[in-house]
Amino acid sequence: MSWGREELLSHLGNILLLCDIRMEPTKSLAEVELEEGVCREDFALLDRYQSYSAELLRIALLTIAVCGFLLKEVYLAPSNCQLLEMLKAQRSTIMIGVYAIAISAALATGHRYFSSDSMACQIRYIRLSKLRNSTESGSKEWEKFNDAMACEKKRNGGRLAICKHCLRFSALTLIVGVLLLADTFRTSFFG
Repeated sequence: MSWGREELLSHLGNILLLCDIRMEPTKSLAEVELEEGVCREDFALLDRYQSYSAELLRIALLTIAVCGFLLKEVYLAPSNCQLLEMLKAQRSTIMIGVYAIAISAALATGHRYFSSDSMACQIRYIRLSKLRNSTESGSKEWEKFNDAMACEKKRNGGRLAICKHCLRFSALTLIVGVLLLADTFRTSFFG
């Protein structure tokens, strides 16, 4: 994805805006207190989604390990010449299956990163809202907080879209990879 000059300057301006927001010169945005349980439901939902992506990652890595073990056993056994030839004939299918599973693992890991970052955006938005509400409406400081909140809301929306696609495609590529490998090994081992 390549960004144009205007988009790059816009993103840089948003970053500088977030870095510039402080109530006092020594107080950062992270020091703004949040009420107890303000994001409890959000964290519970995040935990469930991340548990699901962790399972996808675990299954993907386990499948790659099992595939590697089976291939190692076939290549090291001297009596498996016919089986070895059958697997060599289906080498491209095996590679596509392993690549699909590796992509699934990468997407599951990406989901975990972007979902955590999305939660950080949500927390920054809440803290900015609290700071904005403590200033006089319509003042320059209020406008600065309002602009930063809009930036965080937009950024969070993008992160949530990435999370949704990462999770869906992780599950899809895992299914495709497992089906390809299962069919390949089934036909090779059991004829």
